[in-house]
Amino acid sequence: MRMLHLSKTGYFDLMPDRKCFEKVIQTWSKTRHDHAATSIEALVLCMDKTSVESGNKELKPRGKTMQLALSAWSRSNKRDAPERAEALIREMEQRYMAGDASMKPNKEAYTTLMLTWLRSRRVESHSAIQEIFNTMSRRHRVGEKEFRADLYSYSVLMDSWAQLGNPRETQAIFDCMLDDYANGNQAAKPDVHACNKILKAWAY
Repeated sequence: MRMLHLSKTGYFDLMPDRKCFEKVIQTWSKTRHDHAATSIEALVLCMDKTSVESGNKELKPRGKTMQLALSAWSRSNKRDAPERAEALIREMEQRYMAGDASMKPNKEAYTTLMLTWLRSRRVESHSAIQEIFNTMSRRHRVGEKEFRADLYSYSVLMDSWAQLGNPRETQAIFDCMLDDYANGNQAAKPDVHACNKILKAWAY
């Protein structure tokens, strides 16, 4: 912020570039500070504003930048974290539709949104997670191959059912993951953590 201030008072060579902004955003994203997610969002807005004011389109945030903000919300203990993460996804979709190819929300973005709901432990989190997973499945079926479920997205869905104390549905998702892996989806290869979700469901 000091560099940004100085750049506006005559020290033009101190104007932060995208790399400067992203280094600060990455630093925030690795912390569990209460204000990490909101600080990242403020920096994204600052990038937008500075890009317009300076006429430097290279300063506009990219999809990678938004993904860091999503990750920060997934680690936040704020009650409204899922809604804030969903708002970011919508913003990415709007920017993608407006022509910014880097902003297309990918499987990792949607899985991070699922994880944000899971960690919130809110009553409605399970239905939200299931709907997000269904959305990814629909997009994969219509030809967006990059949305094919992987171990991580299956595991988050299993965990949501496990938290409900429903071992049979958790097992059914695990079996679906096994079939997917057997049919050539190497990214769906189960691990010990996925097996533990079933044990967790029985424990609940």
